[in-house]
Amino acid sequence: MSDTKNTQTKTPASKVPAEYLQPNGKYKPGHDAKHAGVVARRVMEDGKTSHFNELPSEKLKAKALNLVNLWTAKEEAKQAAAAERDAKREAKALADAEAKAAKAEAKSSK
Repeated sequence: MSDTKNTQTKTPASKVPAEYLQPNGKYKPGHDAKHAGVVARRVMEDGKTSHFNELPSEKLKAKALNLVNLWTAKEEAKQAAAAERDAKREAKALADAEAKAAKAEAKSSK
């Protein structure tokens, strides 16, 4: 269950898309987190933190910020793993080339 539910008070309708709200002005179940995720994706796409202001509560803003931080860390870890993998491939290719050259040299000196 999400700790960011804003079901006790009405949300400012001007900040929240209508499809996320019930007729009484409260978020539909789960739509508060969905809205935070949508805003977090917008921030990731264009880097503008002003999108956080689209969220009606500080808890939802914090949730969206946490999502941005999590996704950024995952992307950085993915890039670091790819760089490490590429470095290992290059080192192996170099070692293979050296071994092949040494073998060819040994063969030609016979």
